[in-house]
This record gives sequence, C-alpha cells and structure tokens, in this order.
Amino acid sequence: MKKIKICFVAYNPNYSGAARSLWQLLRYMDATRFECSVISYHYHEGITRLTPYARCYYFPPKKYRFRYSYRLRRVLSMAFEKQWYRRILKKINPDLIYFNTNASVEYMQWVKPTRATLVCHIHGFQQGLLYRSMTEEGTTAPSAEWVEATKSIPDHFITCAEGSKRILVGQYGVAPHRITPIRSAIDLDEVASVATPLTREAMNWQGKLVVGAVGTFSFLKGADVFIEAARQILREKAGVEEVLFVWLGGDISSADEAKVYKSTFALKCLHRIEQYGLGPHFVLLGQKPNVYPYLNLFDVFVLPSRDECLGIATLEAMALRIPVVVTAVGGVPEVVKDTNGILVEGGSAGALAGGIAAAIGNIRAGDTRRVEQAYMDVKHLDAKAQAASIMECLHKILHSK
Repeated sequence: MKKIKICFVAYNPNYSGAARSLWQLLRYMDATRFECSVISYHYHEGITRLTPYARCYYFPPKKYRFRYSYRLRRVLSMAFEKQWYRRILKKINPDLIYFNTNASVEYMQWVKPTRATLVCHIHGFQQGLLYRSMTEEGTTAPSAEWVEATKSIPDHFITCAEGSKRILVGQYGVAPHRITPIRSAIDLDEVASVATPLTREAMNWQGKLVVGAVGTFSFLKGADVFIEAARQILREKAGVEEVLFVWLGGDISSADEAKVYKSTFALKCLHRIEQYGLGPHFVLLGQKPNVYPYLNLFDVFVLPSRDECLGIATLEAMALRIPVVVTAVGGVPEVVKDTNGILVEGGSAGALAGGIAAAIGNIRAGDTRRVEQAYMDVKHLDAKAQAASIMECLHKILHSK
C-alpha cells in the first residue's frame, strides 16, 4: 500500500506546547501508513527531537555582505525563505500539508496553488489566524481582507477544544464540516518518568513554596498579571514569606535578553519586578529543553493567560498531581472544573491572587481532593489516543476530496 506523504510545517520547533504536541504526534504516527517530513522556518535544537520520526528541513540562516537595515534584511530574508520553502515542498511532493501552528500566515499563502490538502491545527488564536493580532500591551484588529484570506486557505481545521470550533463557526463563519475538534493530550509515560531528576537543593529552592507558570513571557500569556498577583500575595504578609514565584519558558530570563528580542513588554515587566521588590521572590528560568523536572518542583501551577486554546502545560501539571489555578478562558474550562482545580477570571490580578492563596491554603490544610480528581481526569487525555484520532481524521480528509 502506498504511504501517504505528510509535510508538517513547524513555525518554531522550540519547547512550546505546540512543539511538544508535534513531537508526541510524530512518535505515534503509523510509519506503515504515513511518510512524514517537517519544515521549520529556522533551526532550533528542539528539532533534534523530531529527527528520529521524520525527515527534517530548516531554513539556513542567511549572511549578508552589507549592513542593511533591519526592515530591509527582513524583506530579503522573506524572499529567500519563500524560494527555499517552495523548493523543499516540490522535493517532498506531499499529499497533505499539516500546519502545526497558525502563527505563520505567510507559510500558508506560499503553498497556494498546490495539489496537496492543507490542514491547520489550531493550538491558539493568539498569533494571528482568525483572531486579533496581539501587540505588546493590547490588541489591534486585522483587516477584513486579511481575516478572510487566512481563514479560507486551509481545507480543514483541527482544534484543541470544542470552544475553538464554536469560535471558528460562530465568529468567523467557517463551515462546521471543515473543523474537527481533537482535544490536546500528553504523553503520560514521559510525564510520569520525569527523566531528569532535579532537586530543590540544586535550584536553591529548599524551604520554599513554589508557585510557577509555564509559557512565553508575553502579554497574552499574562506575565504581567502573574507579577501583579505575586505582589498582592506578598504584600499581605500572611505567612507567605517563603513563597517563590517562578516563570518557566520563553526566551526572556534577563533584561539583556529582553533587549535582544526588542520586547518592551518584557522590559516593563522586569522593571515592575524590581520596582515592587520582588527580586528575592521571583525567578525567570527561561526556556528549558525538558520542562518536566522543573514543573515537578512546583507546589502550585498557575495559568494566568488572557487567552488560551487549552494549555498543554496545565494537563502536564495535573498529571504530576500539582494543584492548578487557571484562568477561565478559551477551552480551559472544558478540562479544568471546580472539582479538579481553581478557575479564576482572566486578566484579573486580584482574582488570580485569590486563587493562588486558596491553593496554598489547601496545601497547608492537607486537602488533596482536587489534585487526585485532576489526576484521574487527565489520565483519559493520552497522546497515543490523540495521535490515533488525528491519523483517522487525516485519512478521512484525504479520501473525501
């Protein structure tokens, strides 16, 4: 039987939730039915995790003879990248192109016209497709023409949650038959193993109650809300002097890195940490190849996002039996209920601080009912089952054309 050729487009093969989901999916793809390739717009060491399961291509960095302006370099880079991208696609000649992220609208536009079927897996609306484009501290609406073009490019959508399908249908007019909700899942075997042991002593966190968040250090992910909540909790001085707030993920772990990435939002957040005197109580870990050893040291997991399709880190925390405090946004309430976690209003530092304080109170009281229920609930969200559902979905899409 002829194998189905699938080209996965990974906008950024880093250690984000979308990238971890792709790695899990490739691990369980049926090699007797599918021949997999991966295209990335740049090299990241995370791509080495994909190479055992797929042929990987990444755009080689371009060196220029002259010192062009940033804007001109960007234009030239996009031109070279487009040419390279189309050449690789011609070489692969895929039956199906699978956009693992909706971050790069250009990549979708570049494949037209093509005989291949186009599928977009919606991990979140925040990075452009079918949603508002995020500025550093607010939102701006994209043009109607831009929205119409981007939502019409994919032949089919896979969403991480039912709520995402409702948004696509209700707010953007995408036909329901073009959308298949397949809930995010995690590799329970990998989470349970916590392959690399890490101790509090090694991190110098002994005697601390660790309240942590995972994600890009950004406005959308609620980094500023997390900082404000930390300030409110520490200001109460109600026996919380030993609390340590930790942000894991993203490329920002210092002011120097914030300047490199030209993130005024991150610089403002770092200034607030200093201004509020949070330095001894706040740690930015930056990006890590394996989140689980660090996540396993959290006493409380926090999802402060202003918008979230589902949030794979939340599922990972639940599987590690860590109490979760999450904002009731996007598809998050489909998994986290009052019985297995603490839901709070999105974008509210006061509500988030109240939820964190409640979780700390439950820990001190020895109340583990929500934690145990969360573990039981997340056991049903297994990556193997998710991969089987996605493979079946792709097979149906191809044979329905």
